[in-house]
Amino acid sequence: MNGSFTASDAGSYTITQVTDNNNCVSSAASNTATLVVNPLPVATISGNAAICADATHDFTVTLTTGTAPFSYTITTPGGDVTETNVTNPDLYNTNTAGSYFITSVTDNNSCTNTTNSSTSVLTVHPLPTASWNHGNVAFCAGSNINIIFSLTGTAPWTVSYTIGGVAQPNIVVNSSPYTMNVTTGGNYRDWE
Repeated sequence: MNGSFTASDAGSYTITQVTDNNNCVSSAASNTATLVVNPLPVATISGNAAICADATHDFTVTLTTGTAPFSYTITTPGGDVTETNVTNPDLYNTNTAGSYFITSVTDNNSCTNTTNSSTSVLTVHPLPTASWNHGNVAFCAGSNINIIFSLTGTAPWTVSYTIGGVAQPNIVVNSSPYTMNVTTGGNYRDWE
């Protein structure tokens, strides 16, 4: 034996007997060495989410087993990001569409787990827009006219607008382009 052995089980190790090359035997117990096997930390990330382009989302990173504080590396659409000195749970805030997963987690005992977590996907929906399909329109008093506008985004839309700065009742639009019959002149604007 070369003076060392490999131990992988937790517990107390005591040498109870030693026999040397002269066949001399000692039964005197040695000091006890305690081997502690720390569990590997585990990190998981919350499920898929969808947000609008002007918002952000907090993925919840759950850190189990191991000893706080933790550090972890998360693969994002922009590359790997390392978060340090975190506790359980941690919130990872983002507004970038794409896939996110944990590639490694290390705890305060310097135990590192490089098993990848499941993948979570963030979908970022563009903000809806509204635009007129024509420029200024003139018509005679006492008559009406159709004006047309187009919308982007996902139907149905709730459209808020003003005429000459005065708020009008919202309208619900199910398809685009939309034809609006008007009888009042003015500056139609301020879409929401």
